[in-house]
Amino acid sequence: MSNRSSLLACVILLAFGCATNVASLKPEDMVCPQPINGNSGKFMCPFTQDDVMAEWVDKAVSAKLGAAIGKTAGTYAGRKVAEKLGSQVPIVGGWLGSKAGEAAGRQVAIGLAGGMKHIKETSDLSFNSLEDMSIYLYKKCSSLDHYQEALQATFEIYPEFAAAYPKTLARYSIR
Repeated sequence: MSNRSSLLACVILLAFGCATNVASLKPEDMVCPQPINGNSGKFMCPFTQDDVMAEWVDKAVSAKLGAAIGKTAGTYAGRKVAEKLGSQVPIVGGWLGSKAGEAAGRQVAIGLAGGMKHIKETSDLSFNSLEDMSIYLYKKCSSLDHYQEALQATFEIYPEFAAAYPKTLARYSIR
């Protein structure tokens, strides 16, 4: 396929593909996975069985600032380590710092949410799959008050969820 044909195909897909974005995905059209009743799953749900934000979410809302501080500090530390090792490649230091910062930010967020023990104790729904939690939250909770705040707090506690959530919904929307 020529470059011109490839470009035309991309333009057509983009034009018609817009109809399959997450914004057009309707919660009522989704099949909802069942959460684990209790906190034995790997990922704690930010809402309870009663559709109320879990207690840890209230505490975690303030953790966003803490996570950002941790990430910034980690990026700076990564650059300093790269400088000490003689690396003149800022990408390596930034990447190392970003990874260290994500871990530090997550720990800060967990601490500000009351600790992982508190998160588990105040959760009555959980999941073993980020995909299941993504679909469940969108289907069952996206119309609830404070949904965006709860989602943001969950992203801080589970950084991998921040990437999985939009990817899962995008994948689901094109089925």
